[in-house]
Amino acid sequence: MEWTYDSAATKILSAPRFKVVPSVENMNQYLEWLNHPEREFHIIHVAGTNGKGSTCAFLESILRQEGYRTGLFTSPHLVSVRERMQINCEPVDKETFLQCFFQIEEAQEKSGYPPLTFFEYILVMALLIFQKKKVEYAVIEAGMGGRSDATNALFPVLSIITAVGMDHMQYLGNTIEKIAEEKAGIMKAGVPCIAVDHKKEVTRIFQSEAVKKGSPLYLLPEDSFKILKNTGKVIDFSVKNRYYRNNTLSVSSKGLYQVENGAVAATAARILFPEISDKIIEVGLAHAFWPGRMEEIGEGIVADGAHNLPSIEALMKTVRQDGKEKEGRILVFAVAADKDYDKMARELVSQDDFRLVILTRIPYERMEDPAKVKPVFCRYTKVPVETEASMEKAYEYALSMQRPGEMIYLAGSLYFIGELKKYLKGDED
Repeated sequence: MEWTYDSAATKILSAPRFKVVPSVENMNQYLEWLNHPEREFHIIHVAGTNGKGSTCAFLESILRQEGYRTGLFTSPHLVSVRERMQINCEPVDKETFLQCFFQIEEAQEKSGYPPLTFFEYILVMALLIFQKKKVEYAVIEAGMGGRSDATNALFPVLSIITAVGMDHMQYLGNTIEKIAEEKAGIMKAGVPCIAVDHKKEVTRIFQSEAVKKGSPLYLLPEDSFKILKNTGKVIDFSVKNRYYRNNTLSVSSKGLYQVENGAVAATAARILFPEISDKIIEVGLAHAFWPGRMEEIGEGIVADGAHNLPSIEALMKTVRQDGKEKEGRILVFAVAADKDYDKMARELVSQDDFRLVILTRIPYERMEDPAKVKPVFCRYTKVPVETEASMEKAYEYALSMQRPGEMIYLAGSLYFIGELKKYLKGDED
């Protein structure tokens, strides 16, 4: 058949989601076959439960401000699969995407290796794209894990582990210690690793793994940053830890949780480049943008891809400081069936922060039926909880119910936010 960008993207998106052989082993085989494209640029590897994508975006922006040509690999995408592989903060062009698709298809056909899973495929594609576009630094976000993640086949100049919490327990383990062990698996001999120091039991695992691997460990405690001013659109903050100090940093976001991610990225930049100027870090952070995370998509309408308990807790910390108690708030929520939405619901509504909850779903096989989610929400609140069968109807209904000055928050799944942005944009790519 004659391949086009659309048909290539469709084939990639239909690739199997589960491993035939361990991802690291399979990745090593394909990278060897393709003459190791990843060795032609420097890699920064970022793992963690929450905040890793935002941290990647902040660090990429700082690197670009410093004058480097950058690659950025993140997941999931919101509207176009090309968002996952960016050059200087722009999704890769369709022509280059298609050229690299042909390379991978040929490798799969001729090598005889097990077929690539979806995540392996897009990772290999990103590495080929970064090689072809001659990036100097590539910021690579890990998938759900770390030790067994396809990205762990790469050898970085710096590793970063953002906040660790309970998510993907069916794959990573049902305790915080087991999940931390998976994340800590990205550490490599001689490669410095920056890790967020939130929980003693997690930190002990980081320290043990760092000693075992011979990886210099830089721990960032929770008190290493402080919010100075919050306008609702820009948050000014300071960073003060053993490795970096700066009192004039800011992020363009409503999300209070982005301050920690910005602090991690700023510290990472200073550790990676000891001579980098404060001004470069300041401008890089201020100019960074990460869609779908406390993103204002309309007047009084905020979309946040919070999809597990830690990210819901972070969302609600911001919601409760938006000053809208008198005007009121509406929540539109869609969640995947494999998430612990009982705990998420309790955090969202047990304090009656919303006057109306609208539950919905998108046409994606993992999403839960809102009729099953409703009794869970009703267990924790007396405010009205309604269901809408489609995302479009739920969104339009929320708009029709919005009072002057009132906020609408949309959350529960990044896939939900992606479909919403696609609907509002009216264009799938």
